[in-house]
Amino acid sequence: TTWINDLNEDNRNKAFGNDPGEMGLSILRIHLDPNPALFSRELPTALHALREGAIVFASPWNAPDNLLEPVGSIRRVNPGKYAEYVAHLNAFNQYMADNGAPLFAISVQNEPDYGEWTRWSSGEMLDFMANYAQDIENRVIAPESFQFRRTYTDPLLNNSAAAQNLDIVGGHIYGGGLADYPLARQKGKEVWMTEHLLGSNANETNDWSLALVVAKEINDCMKANFNAYIWWYIRRFYGLIADDGNITDKGYVLAHYAKFIRPGAVRIFSDDRLVSLVDITAFKTDTSLVMVLLNRST
Repeated sequence: TTWINDLNEDNRNKAFGNDPGEMGLSILRIHLDPNPALFSRELPTALHALREGAIVFASPWNAPDNLLEPVGSIRRVNPGKYAEYVAHLNAFNQYMADNGAPLFAISVQNEPDYGEWTRWSSGEMLDFMANYAQDIENRVIAPESFQFRRTYTDPLLNNSAAAQNLDIVGGHIYGGGLADYPLARQKGKEVWMTEHLLGSNANETNDWSLALVVAKEINDCMKANFNAYIWWYIRRFYGLIADDGNITDKGYVLAHYAKFIRPGAVRIFSDDRLVSLVDITAFKTDTSLVMVLLNRST
């Protein structure tokens, strides 16, 4: 919400409510601003989501300027200031808790390997996770690579100290990374797909055909044993809610999962090789069985 206006009350009801005409989203990702004076911008939607039973986690795009140093054309957190960076993350965590919106987890960095925001090398991420992340006062998500790059995640999982400080392996699937991750499961870590979007390019029309691409993507993430799928942004011309406030085809597709597969459900085996272009995932709790069927044929 630092870059675009926050959701309004109608958007929030449609996103996190679970009545007819609402999507039932159960996870909210928010921006952890480098400026503590802007922390309050994240509160209204976080409070609403929590009231509806969702969980909230935060990702930083940039560290505070006084903690950064230039390395060539990019900026990185000065390794000598990692403890101060932990204090910054903890300050946001405490602010949200003090204002009635406790976070479920905090990410170390959004996409350390891509973009114009703060960058981290794989070695720097390992150093931080092994030697400083134990002081983060919440569950820790890392490294949120833009392609779930194993060059970032494997070192964390194979280092005993870093792995002990890591709760959730987070990553994105821009152009790659959608694959099962046995090493993460072996180490007892959840795997979250924490950001993806489609439809932001001029040649992409946000119609039902693109929404079915998203449906297949969610299906594939679930079959790859991911524990969460998060879209970014909720309201955007390419989002789950359009700028006019109406739920989009993508929003209705994601709602097929979010409304009925509630937190705590476990995915069970389903054989979708029986019918061409029909994909199936199935989920159960002690009292329910839900199957999501996707028909990509004509």
